[in-house]
Amino acid sequence: MKQQDEIVNLANISTQKWPPRQRTYLGAASIASPEEGQDYALTEIHSCKGKMDLGDKHMMEFAI
Repeated sequence: MKQQDEIVNLANISTQKWPPRQRTYLGAASIASPEEGQDYALTEIHSCKGKMDLGDKHMMEFAI
């Protein structure tokens, strides 16, 4: 059964342009900045799973 991803929206009120942020668990995330006349810009962020090696072939999954 396919599991639905959790999604949140990041609201940015700064007009500063931010370079993409590289995260090993997420990839490159570009944060949107509001355009002329906009109060804010939204960036969709999806959840992901991380894995931790506990040794002896035991793995633990956790939400990021």
